[in-house]
This record gives sequence, C-alpha cells and structure tokens, in this order.
Amino acid sequence: MRNFHFVIFGYFLVNVSSKSFQHLNSSSKMLYKPFYHFFNLVIKKTKESIQIKMLIRLIIKA
Repeated sequence: MRNFHFVIFGYFLVNVSSKSFQHLNSSSKMLYKPFYHFFNLVIKKTKESIQIKMLIRLIIKA
C-alpha cells in the first residue's frame, strides 16, 4: 500500500513539475532531468503492471 501512495505522489509530482519544467532555466533543467525521467519510468512500469480497474478500486477505498 505504501508503494501505491508513492506512485500516486510521484505521478502528482511529475504532473506538477512537467508544467513548471518549461519555466526552469537550463542549468536547473540539467539537475532536474534525471528525477523527471526516473518518475516517468516508475509511472510507465506501474501502468503496465497494475490494471486501471484495480487502481480505481484502491482510490475509492482510500
């Protein structure tokens, strides 16, 4: 369950940060890029392994 919350947080973080990502200067982008790619990778893997129905069921229970 802790992993699930981490993924939701990561997804939220990527969503928010991808919007602010465009406003960063180039030096900040260089520092930030690895984290951005890591979270994208985590989310991609999670989407592959967890079915949408299960995800919705967990969100409703939470």
